[in-house]
This record gives sequence, structure tokens and C-alpha cells, in this order.
Amino acid sequence: MTASYPFAVFGDEFKGNNELKLTSGGNSFLIDDKPIQTFATASFGLNLADAGGLSGYIRGDGLFASKYTSGAIRLGVRQQF
Repeated sequence: MTASYPFAVFGDEFKGNNELKLTSGGNSFLIDDKPIQTFATASFGLNLADAGGLSGYIRGDGLFASKYTSGAIRLGVRQQF
């Protein structure tokens, strides 16, 4: 058996900057995150299986924005007994 699947999402960050402030003993550490604003994610995968219990998949993922792009490829295999 073989099955493929596409997946796509479009989004927009409405809130603006996000911050995390850690304070301990009078010292502070600030982590801030600038939003990527409008972005799109896309995935495509392929599942494979046989009657003997062996199955596997391959999946590609991507995130696309004006100043940021990332991607990943995932592979997996499983044997049922």
C-alpha cells in the first residue's frame, strides 16, 4: 500500500514582539522574538506499507517567510511482529 499527502498552511503573526524575562538574585536575562509576520508552511509525505508488517515514510517540511526559511526531511521505518 502506498499513500501520499500534501499539506499547506498560510498564517500571519498579529501580536508583534514576544518577550521572556528571567530574573534571579537581582540579575535579569531577556529573550525577545521578532515575529515572522506573514508565513507559509508546506509538507509532503509518502507512506509505504506491505502485508508482512513492514512500513515506512518519508516527509519533507518547509517554513517560508520574508526573512526566514527552514526545512526538514524525516524518514522512518517500523516492523510489526
